[in-house]
Amino acid sequence: MQTIPRFDLLKSPLAERNLLEASAGTGKTFTIAALYLRLLLETDLTVDRILVVTFTEAATEELRDRIRQRIREAYEGLCGETLEDIFLKELLAGIDTTEQREQARTKLREALICFDEAAIYTIHGFCQRILQDKAFEAGALFDTELITDQTLLLDEIAQDYWRQHCANQTGPFASYLFEKKIIPSSFAELLKQITGDPGITVIPDRDAEDLTTHETEWQSQREELQNSWQEHHDDIKELLLNADGLNRGKYNKVSLLKWFAEIDSYFSSSTAFQAPEKLFARLTTSSLIEGTKKNAVTPQHPFFDLAEDAAENYTIIEAAYIDRIIALKVDFIRYLRRELPRRKQAQNIRHFDDLLLDVRDRLTSSVGPRLCDSIRSQFKAAFIDEFQDTDPVQFAIFRILYPDRQRPVFFIGDPKQAIYSFRGADIFAYIAATKVVENRYTLSTNWRSTPELVRAINTVFAAHDRPFVFKEITFQPVDQKKADAEDILTINGTPDPHPLQIWTCDPLEADKVDNMDVSRQRLAQAVSNEIARLLNLSTQGEATIKGRPLEAGDVAVLVRTHKEGALIEKTLKGQGVPSVQSGTGSLFDTREAQEVMRVLRAIADPVNESLVKAALTSDLFGLSGNDLGDMIFDEKLLEVWLEKFLEYNRIWQSRNLIVMTGKLFAEQAVRQRLLGLPDGQRRLTNLLHCFEVLHKSAQEQHLGIDGLLKWFARQFEEERGQEEYQIRLESDDNAVKIVTIHKSKGLEYPIVFCPFCWNSAKVTAKTPLFFHNPDESNRKTMDLGTED
Repeated sequence: MQTIPRFDLLKSPLAERNLLEASAGTGKTFTIAALYLRLLLETDLTVDRILVVTFTEAATEELRDRIRQRIREAYEGLCGETLEDIFLKELLAGIDTTEQREQARTKLREALICFDEAAIYTIHGFCQRILQDKAFEAGALFDTELITDQTLLLDEIAQDYWRQHCANQTGPFASYLFEKKIIPSSFAELLKQITGDPGITVIPDRDAEDLTTHETEWQSQREELQNSWQEHHDDIKELLLNADGLNRGKYNKVSLLKWFAEIDSYFSSSTAFQAPEKLFARLTTSSLIEGTKKNAVTPQHPFFDLAEDAAENYTIIEAAYIDRIIALKVDFIRYLRRELPRRKQAQNIRHFDDLLLDVRDRLTSSVGPRLCDSIRSQFKAAFIDEFQDTDPVQFAIFRILYPDRQRPVFFIGDPKQAIYSFRGADIFAYIAATKVVENRYTLSTNWRSTPELVRAINTVFAAHDRPFVFKEITFQPVDQKKADAEDILTINGTPDPHPLQIWTCDPLEADKVDNMDVSRQRLAQAVSNEIARLLNLSTQGEATIKGRPLEAGDVAVLVRTHKEGALIEKTLKGQGVPSVQSGTGSLFDTREAQEVMRVLRAIADPVNESLVKAALTSDLFGLSGNDLGDMIFDEKLLEVWLEKFLEYNRIWQSRNLIVMTGKLFAEQAVRQRLLGLPDGQRRLTNLLHCFEVLHKSAQEQHLGIDGLLKWFARQFEEERGQEEYQIRLESDDNAVKIVTIHKSKGLEYPIVFCPFCWNSAKVTAKTPLFFHNPDESNRKTMDLGTED
């Protein structure tokens, strides 16, 4: 196993390009702040000359606060304040003379005064600043509008392509598209993948072939088969039902009657393409021969011979249609790559992803040398945080900006995380970085977890030569800080000796394997039982952590999907344990979003009695079945509600959605009623979140009532990856946290359960396959494969 040198925070040179591999809990943010302080003290750099880039707004604010705090602590130490921090003590101890200390105080005081000028950005913020501040050098437009959501534009392109290439299809292929539910939203997955990674290679790169010959042959055979069935179906049915020679295990009478009904339905339509499964699997001459008992007579009829010939042609044309759909998707991607930049340029708008592409393209263009010189002269040192999340575009930007050892650059990240492609990370971009930097180090001490847990993790991953598959991504064991005894879970006064536990789920019956749903249910119940057991011990004073009784808020359960989160929440509720969910699904998958849509449609059309009645069944109004029934016999009651909805419509039209929502919530006591329900906090949070998202979209995209309802309706059709559309944590109350694995990144919980790590994400035949093509310098490739 390759050993990477440990990084010395005090003595390592502030020079050249350095890759710092930082496992979880090893003090990455602490290290960045400390190195930033060293650059201020040991060089002539000021805060506006040191670039810090990370990935999220939250991480940006955290880094800004931590760096400012570190500078302030060092300044106070130089002014005579007592320091507890060992690093600061040793760093400032190296400043010997009075003159040197005064110079250091001056530098740090100026840094604090000018800290608002500190160049600490998200990657998108950095690229946006480059294009704005250096528009002349970059050859960029000055007045381009930045949009945070390009969904409407992408939907428009998909709809246009559909109208041009799919909506005008006729004959069997049109029926095939309809029956397979190939609609504009079928391209949603392609839109997300291609726009998120424009450099991806798409295979197979094919054009649609002419299917006229195939279709003519198939239609002729289908008509012949249809005519035979319609003329002889009574004879065929009687023959098969009464055939003594058939294996009734394969041809039992209940199944036959079901097949006959399906075939009747199929041939009653002259346009249906998708044949009943058993027509060609059981009713061809060869299949009947195979299903006949030994030495018995096989039923014979011309229909079975026709079905035999048609089955072969059916297979051929269906394969051709599958290829045509793949060809359409490939052609759609070409269309998207042409149309998206053209339309953005025409509207003078850019999306966040475009910022990175614009900077990369300009750095590699004829204006690149001038732009690089300008950026390097401004930022003479750089920290690239969360570097494991980099993709080829981001890596290309920083490789061009800092191509040699002339300036101190620190790339900081955990390469193990790059394997999972979080935020579009590319493992091969990280591996490429390991080959160009002058120095590679590892942060060697875990400050977050207990020593016993760290030792257990070291033992598990050090047992394999390549635990992360790639030889370039090695496991580096870390040291443990000396644990405070209070940090350890204690049961009956004894510290838990097994902080890392691996559970197995034995089958319910010997020699049998449970299916996935049963296993998920059993593990969810086991986790909930254990959490309830620990909390019961806590109420008896027998379970403590951090010197106090264990609480539900000390526990987190990490899940992959909203469905898994809901399962955990249900089992915990069965144990009487409070829980809250965060990041376990899309807002538009919730019941509350559906109800908001129902209510807004009624307010948009307040004279439509059926819409108003549908809205009144929602939890926003709290009417009982009896209340709704009374309206049938008392029109005045309904008129009162129609007038209310008309008033809500007037407020929405004259003011805005939020003002109208406020009046509705106040008049209908929505908050009070929902909070009285067992899951009321969750429902109320989803409702408020939904109205907030709608108001934001209406304001940003200048949408009226009809436009907003159309936008809202589209959100239910497609997956939405934006963080603002993820379900929010409903409260900070003392409750078990149910969090997605990605959402939990960088967070810390005293006790963690991971019940579903064994259950990999579902991949279907229609899911595009992604891989890195070794023949193209590990370029990421999307294989559309086949549709069957």
